Amino acid sequence: IEYEDLIMFPTEKEKQRDANHVQEVGIYKADVYKKSNAQFFMESEKSEGAIIKELSNKRVILPNDGVVL
Repeated sequence: IEYEDLIMFPTEKEKQRDANHVQEVGIYKADVYKKSNAQFFMESEKSEGAIIKELSNKRVILPNDGVVL
């Protein structure tokens, strides 16, 4: 798979992430995705995928579950 950028969760926000991983990371990923020109987002974690879909209002593919949100 080719990609333009690999954006990781900021290390300075690790305490926030660790306190509520799914919510914090889902919000972060949704924000990055919403600002991008990407056509879809691949997410292995179903609960994070639901947050990303809800907040970005863009397509999220859950390959482990065979689901497109």
